[in-house]
Amino acid sequence: MGRVMLRQVALLLAVCAMLTGCVSNQVGTDFASVSKKVGPPRAGHARVPAGRHDVLLTELMFPGETKREIVMEAGRTHFYLIKSSPRHDAAMGGAVLGGLAGLAVVSVATAGEANLGPGELVALDEATARTKLAELEAVE
Repeated sequence: MGRVMLRQVALLLAVCAMLTGCVSNQVGTDFASVSKKVGPPRAGHARVPAGRHDVLLTELMFPGETKREIVMEAGRTHFYLIKSSPRHDAAMGGAVLGGLAGLAVVSVATAGEANLGPGELVALDEATARTKLAELEAVE
């Protein structure tokens, strides 16, 4: 019975190694080769009609959401920066130190925060946004 289980574990490890090699150019989980394929973060854009819109930021397994109402104007480009919220940072720290129990304790302790979600949506003026976009392009 021990040999059968050993074979199953060896087979599982071999399959995982093959899948990892397929995803990352056959060099394991090396970040450099993956980042060459994917590249640095890029700015996103969308054509949204003018008027009031609700933007919702959520994260899988995070107990809360960030909701912000924005007003879009016709012919204007709006720039936003998404940052991690203080509650998110505290919850992730609790998860690292205490696992799921730590995450639960910190989530309950920070339930009174003004922003219950995982992120903050910060409006940027065009000059600041262009500078940040140039920094991202310089990374390439």
